[in-house]
Amino acid sequence: LLYSTELTSLIKLMNDWTDQRMVNQVSIFLGRLTRNIGLLSKELPKAISLSTEENKPVFELRSSINKDAKYINIQNTLLDTYHDLHTSWINWLEKEFSQKLKSSLVTAKWNDHCAPIAVWETVEEDMKLPTQSSNMMVRNLFYVCEEIQRVNSSILDQTIMTKLRQQLSNAVHHVFQSSLSLLDLTENGAL
Repeated sequence: LLYSTELTSLIKLMNDWTDQRMVNQVSIFLGRLTRNIGLLSKELPKAISLSTEENKPVFELRSSINKDAKYINIQNTLLDTYHDLHTSWINWLEKEFSQKLKSSLVTAKWNDHCAPIAVWETVEEDMKLPTQSSNMMVRNLFYVCEEIQRVNSSILDQTIMTKLRQQLSNAVHHVFQSSLSLLDLTENGAL
């Protein structure tokens, strides 16, 4: 638990760093280390067995370690720290995605001269709707995918991915709401 507390203190110190990419890299590395200690460490059960009041043999304790409340508490604390250490990366990615999306929306033409309108399908006599994503949307989403892959997506668990998805969804909603008043829209170019 002291390790987790010290990591939390380190994260607070890292908030003062100016290089956000370095903050992301260090916190993701420390998060992975924390996760591995919590889930894969063979020494963690031994350390707990040394601190127990009962004089159980290590083998017996390790065979029922999943039932030990102290071990489960430490493991949950380490996993919570792992999730917390990804917060700066998630916030940074949301900010980057929001900026790219807003820039794309503002620079694209959304009136009758909209280039992708040629592949939009007619749903009524005078109304066309998009049936596929525009290139700019695909590029922005691909950027997010590249970042997820860069931090090794196979290590990210469902909690982190759910938080990322929720924050990106909120960012899209916010960007669309704030950008609608800036766009030159016509009926054929409506979003």
